[in-house]
Amino acid sequence: MSDNNMPKGWLASDNPTVIFEDNAIGRMKKELWESSEEEIDAILEEYGMPSPVEWGIPGSYLQMIIRHKLVEERRKNDIVFIPIGCTELHGEHTVSATDTLFVSQIAEGVRRYTKAKGYPVAISLPPLNFGAHPYHHYGMAGTAPIREDIAREMLIDVMLGLWNDGFRKQIFLNNHGHLWMLESTIQQFQKRYQLPGIYRVIDWHRAVRESFYTKDRGGVWGSNFVHAEEAETSLGLYLFPEMVDMKYAVNTKGIGYLPDGHFDTSVDPYHRPSRWS
Repeated sequence: MSDNNMPKGWLASDNPTVIFEDNAIGRMKKELWESSEEEIDAILEEYGMPSPVEWGIPGSYLQMIIRHKLVEERRKNDIVFIPIGCTELHGEHTVSATDTLFVSQIAEGVRRYTKAKGYPVAISLPPLNFGAHPYHHYGMAGTAPIREDIAREMLIDVMLGLWNDGFRKQIFLNNHGHLWMLESTIQQFQKRYQLPGIYRVIDWHRAVRESFYTKDRGGVWGSNFVHAEEAETSLGLYLFPEMVDMKYAVNTKGIGYLPDGHFDTSVDPYHRPSRWS
């Protein structure tokens, strides 16, 4: 399908199930979608990807930036990324910090890129190494859920502290199934304090959901993006290969217990990806 055959405001791709909005973000996504492997590698190199996680590297996170340098950087750019992860089982072959590692390393790549351009963003050390969880995660081995009201109140305090330090644009970068709690955090923060600023939550994997399409939708994957399946394991092998042991990876498939058309399957054709990570 060509762009000429698309309704106004939309852009076609080589996959009939993948279309992009005709705006700056959509055009960027279309450009990336159509890029070759070599072009993608060149783009990733600009972000210093892949690189080991920088939790302990001086100058990477705002908690490890010498104060006068932090103030200088914030005056150039008052955006702060707040990586949101959890401690959660991700199979026998990888680590329970998987979600936290993903968002941390993505944010670190953005910081490397923007710093080279002269307007570095700040990254806060992940305040949620232990995150809130949906009810069906309780009792799952290797998982440490935090009650949602406690997680939410801690994040509200984090937001207030960052705002008081001059960070007026705060972005939660999420890789876990507690989006509902994060959206509630922002709502409650604004209702409680009514402070001017920009506050957003981004589920990074939903922002690039087209890349996780399964074969039945014209993609390359055999299963939907979910805990430690082929896509998440592949990303782990790319970002932190020393923490993935493929000898213990199991080729299996999730089981649905309700007939087709019921709640758990009725939205699958429209929900991309169709499971929390």
